[in-house]
Amino acid sequence: MELFCAYKTSVEQYRFGIVDVPDSDYVSILLTFNSLPDASELRRRANLLADYAHFIGAKEVMIGGALFFMPYLIDALNEYSITSYFAFSKRVSEDIIQEDGSVLKRSVFVMEGLIKNN
Repeated sequence: MELFCAYKTSVEQYRFGIVDVPDSDYVSILLTFNSLPDASELRRRANLLADYAHFIGAKEVMIGGALFFMPYLIDALNEYSITSYFAFSKRVSEDIIQEDGSVLKRSVFVMEGLIKNN
């Protein structure tokens, strides 16, 4: 299975067959919202992303991020029969005791698997 990811793929994501898209700058622009989008803008961007995924031959993609955008993106990908997945990550917290006795809490998200969208 080869899933495409919009941003730089992490080492742990490679374990799940996730790879970078060839043109991450283009995808990043379409996924970045600097102002409140209306439904037509969400649909337009979702369609452009689905067109791109189809163009690069993606059969499966990992998606995530702006929750308000995901229904539009899933619908657009479904038009090309491209299966989408969300990452399931576990938050792992670590307490780091500092020299002054204070505690620094650090959380790391560890990818555990993928959840298929219908």
